[in-house]
Amino acid sequence: MNAQATKPLNAVDLLQVRRHPAITRSIELFAVDDDINGRREWYQALQSMTPEQQVLSAELAQHLGLISLAIRTANIAEANDYLHLRFPVVFEPQFRRASMRTTVPVPLLMAIARQESAMEAGARSSADARGLMQLLPSTARIVARRARLPVPESNDLYDPSTNIALGSYHLAWLIERYGNQAPLA
Repeated sequence: MNAQATKPLNAVDLLQVRRHPAITRSIELFAVDDDINGRREWYQALQSMTPEQQVLSAELAQHLGLISLAIRTANIAEANDYLHLRFPVVFEPQFRRASMRTTVPVPLLMAIARQESAMEAGARSSADARGLMQLLPSTARIVARRARLPVPESNDLYDPSTNIALGSYHLAWLIERYGNQAPLA
């Protein structure tokens, strides 16, 4: 990978992408919490765009705080060298705090969250894993007891601070269990 230098966004180009009818509809749907239809409109819009417009769409998504959408859009655009879009640095204070408490390196913690949820704090899998690091409520309760933290309610796992703290303790325990071999953990 050759990291593309981040340059200031061209407001005119961003405005042009934002004015695309399907992107406009998508943004409105996200605003009223209709994420499913918002994504449908967004992905439909991408099909008629050039790769450059798709990258701008990823930039727009990131600018709007739609981090997982920015990641997926950058992947669709095959913007492999736009590392700031594909591997965003978000929730950094929470990851650093968790790393200090568990000694699990920040990049590993962020990589887990990036892979498991595409940095989507509200992610929920079909198996009922929740939040950034995709913890099952039952696992989170065990980890909380083991780490001497307050036992969370299931919906607490959508809170980045809670999820990152518990996920970090769990990963640290797995790394120790598997003899410091992170790939096995």
